[in-house]
Amino acid sequence: MVLLCLMWTTWLILLNSVPNAAVNRIMDTGAFDDGSFWLFVDSPPRIYRLAIVGLSSVGLGYLLILVKLLTKRRCVTRILPTTKSDRKVNARTNSIAETVNNIATTLNRTASRSLGSAALLVSNDSLARKRINLCVKFVDLALETAMLVQILEDGSPLGHVAGFAFIVVANAIGCALIMFFPSRTKLFESLVDLMYVTREGTVGYRRFTDTSFYNRFDLLIAVGYPIFTVWYCFSTFTFDRTKFAINLEVFPPGWRLETSAGSIADPTQTIIIYKILGSLRISSVLNFFTRVGINITLALKFFRASDLINNPSRQQGEVYPKQNGVAAATLVVFAVLLIVYTEESIRTSATVCRPHSECVTYAHRWTALECPCLALIDNEIAPKTYAEWTNPKNVTDKVAVLAATGDLQIIQLTNRNFAVIPNEIRGCTKMRYIQFIDLNYSRIRTKASQFINHRSLVYTQTKTIPVWMKELRKLEFLRIEGHPVGGGLVSLPDDIFDDMSVLTTLHMASNAALTHFPSVLGLTNLKLFAVATSFSLVELPAFDNLSNLERLVVVITPLLTRLPDLSAIKKLKSFVTMDRGAWCCNGFLGKCDLHNPLCDVHPVWGTPAATCLPANRMDLTASIATRDIAAKFAQSICGDVLRPADVQPLPAEDTMISCNGVLYHQCTFPGALEAICYNARFMGIACTPSKYPIEMRRRQIAQGVGDPCNPEYEAWLGCK
Repeated sequence: MVLLCLMWTTWLILLNSVPNAAVNRIMDTGAFDDGSFWLFVDSPPRIYRLAIVGLSSVGLGYLLILVKLLTKRRCVTRILPTTKSDRKVNARTNSIAETVNNIATTLNRTASRSLGSAALLVSNDSLARKRINLCVKFVDLALETAMLVQILEDGSPLGHVAGFAFIVVANAIGCALIMFFPSRTKLFESLVDLMYVTREGTVGYRRFTDTSFYNRFDLLIAVGYPIFTVWYCFSTFTFDRTKFAINLEVFPPGWRLETSAGSIADPTQTIIIYKILGSLRISSVLNFFTRVGINITLALKFFRASDLINNPSRQQGEVYPKQNGVAAATLVVFAVLLIVYTEESIRTSATVCRPHSECVTYAHRWTALECPCLALIDNEIAPKTYAEWTNPKNVTDKVAVLAATGDLQIIQLTNRNFAVIPNEIRGCTKMRYIQFIDLNYSRIRTKASQFINHRSLVYTQTKTIPVWMKELRKLEFLRIEGHPVGGGLVSLPDDIFDDMSVLTTLHMASNAALTHFPSVLGLTNLKLFAVATSFSLVELPAFDNLSNLERLVVVITPLLTRLPDLSAIKKLKSFVTMDRGAWCCNGFLGKCDLHNPLCDVHPVWGTPAATCLPANRMDLTASIATRDIAAKFAQSICGDVLRPADVQPLPAEDTMISCNGVLYHQCTFPGALEAICYNARFMGIACTPSKYPIEMRRRQIAQGVGDPCNPEYEAWLGCK
């Protein structure tokens, strides 16, 4: 048991130190998204130090107990014959002992009584010691109750809540029964006796004390329940790894939604697992006292149990006072109230959240009058009709309602009309995750948005992010992709990222009119920076403070002529670009080569040909560190320019009608030998000549992975 506790505490230290690596090890997700699949954020330095010091102290305590149990030495007494000299020594010893006894009788009586009282407190069978044990039990129950409240507030699955509450209630009721019926102690212990292996190798039962009974509850709370939650996460996590491997082999790096494990995984399942595993980390001072406190009390009880194992003569009859009616009744009342509180919390929140199917996780709160929603997910990843895609469901009012309580932490919307970001979100100070994909921000006010001969994009009038967005200082993930028809953002507040020091993921895409990107110097913990389909963006912000950046993605930004200095980036694992990058050939990296297709007139977007940067302007060319990074990732940057045949066309009314909402159906596209009905980038199901989804589906069918194939529509892909 002690070894199990030591191993668990060691893993908790890793979870608080390197959360992504620790969870990847357990969940086998280290290969997903360069090891950043779970997107755990490092704790603030103060909390981190508290967690490491507290857990290390607990681990050291378990280690000392283990050493104590394994290295017990037996005392061997040797009897020798008594000699004449021995008799002389004994006589002198007796004389000294008599003198000491005479001195002892003259000691102050008050001091003697004080020493006697202290002895009673440490005596196993004293009433004072039993009362202290009872007080410790109440402290344990208080810590466990605080943990239960945290579990309820975290919106844990009902089975987890019920299991934890049962352990706490059983702990209290068991203690009360022992005090009500002390003569039945052996009966209770016989049900939960500890089986052990003696040092001689025999197996048997041994009754240590009543403490062995209650250590089990503390063990369940501190170690058993958390290990169960980890097992639950591992056993319920489903991810089609073969399907994902096919995507990585078929699609080029720029297809972010198809090659990102985070985009493919079930969002509801991922969020629930994230919250469960995240709750095992120490994230606040209160969390520190409850988590570490319960482990410290368990370690102390194990230490006492080890004393009793090594010294059987010190074992006692009872731990708590006999027939203490007040204390026992208090424990029973506590257990009843805890049951009522837990049941009412679950029932009340379920009732008020039932009308909101989009709320996938909510806090269990018995005083809730409005749904205390924690995670709102409303995704439509494959619109079937043109009207459904261009005129999606308006969710502005729904988001406002669920954000009204201020509990909302996660928002994920795909293909939804989100005309205005409601002010209610401003009160969600614990907001950590925002993802908007293919959102029509201002459908009514849009002037126009269409491809003209696949060469130019007519920009639209859309709304910007509200200035108060910068107040969401706990935001960890921000992804905003505008709707290709409804348009994207035209601007961002200049200081929006100044105080977002915990933001780890920033992904901005399909914001065609965005010309200026605000400063990111405040994003000191940023690990992923992605910019895609930004036709008007002419410059990226300075990366001077992005020392923790691990992934950099720049896709379809034809007006960029140079990159910011990358000297500060020391942990870069992935650097991917797609389509035109004039900085690859205009002299930014050294040699200017205007014959490179990347510097020519763009065959799709019509971007003018690039010119060489002035040779005498060293401030416009790459630093040595930037050139070294470019050389390191030469295989994934400065690739081929997009050609008309490579471009994924936007869904049009005729291309969507020809598919009739059926994925992977064969269709006809002008100038293409074969075409497939596909929802590229979570857009509407439309006919596309792209070779990538065709090859992807053929491999899926051949290997029997992915959605079951339908021979009526997919025979041309090999379905039988």
